[in-house]
Amino acid sequence: MTREQFDEIKTDPFIKQYGLRRFVGMPAGAPFRKSHVEIGYSDANQAHWMYCDPVEGRLPAEGTNEAATDTRVLELLGVEPVLGNQFTMTFDVDGTEVTETFTLSGWWEYDEAIVANHVLIPHSRAQAIYDKAGIGGGIGNDGMTGSWNMDVMLGSSLHIKQDLNKILANHGYQTENRSAGNNYISTGVNWGYSGSQLA
Repeated sequence: MTREQFDEIKTDPFIKQYGLRRFVGMPAGAPFRKSHVEIGYSDANQAHWMYCDPVEGRLPAEGTNEAATDTRVLELLGVEPVLGNQFTMTFDVDGTEVTETFTLSGWWEYDEAIVANHVLIPHSRAQAIYDKAGIGGGIGNDGMTGSWNMDVMLGSSLHIKQDLNKILANHGYQTENRSAGNNYISTGVNWGYSGSQLA
């Protein structure tokens, strides 16, 4: 979704909590060829919901070159998990190769049960990288880079899909037909809530 859509929808009364995530890019070369690592911005709620809670330090501060990540990413880079250490990464941002240096503001233990590793950066740094890659305030050609992604907590785990549809309808949006105009917003339900139980 766009920033305007995010700002409008986040105030809906059905939404009890929300988290913001903006994907920036992924490294593809060594030493990350066999690892799924994503660089991006996540607010404190989103970071917590993604199990990215620093055990040392904190999430990165706005207006800095700070980043927080897990011990696996640091190990692959050959960087000790010491606050203030610097590390450099080269990654793809919607088809543009970017190299950035970060200062470690926080880290958490690697969990092999988590599919993706994350390098969390300040929103201001994410925007500077979007500008450098030619995306600016828009969304990249891949439809993901630069978009505003919102995870939400609702009042009940019953009827999640229907509640999401109501939230969108409350603001003039829909999730059924991408080609119906500018009012389409993609949604998904965590698979942990979409299973069935028979007793």
